Amino acid sequence: DCWGDKSWNPKYFAAHQATDTGWTAELAIPIQELTVDRPSHGRTWAVNVSRIVPAKGMLTWSGPADDKPRPEGMGLLQFRADK
Repeated sequence: DCWGDKSWNPKYFAAHQATDTGWTAELAIPIQELTVDRPSHGRTWAVNVSRIVPAKGMLTWSGPADDKPRPEGMGLLQFRADK
């Protein structure tokens, strides 16, 4: 879901690669799946990425790990215009 909207089902692209010591995941979500307004140069969003690992619980990019959004623990994503 996205901020509690369980109907949110964006189009996205994903790739992953496993190694002997871990894994890497790359996700691309078109901006129009996230907002109707194109972010302007310098605009900042609070973001977080979470995953649920069966039998282990929730892991997040930034903390605290919780099933409800907590902006105080999110990372910052700042948009920059190409020059």
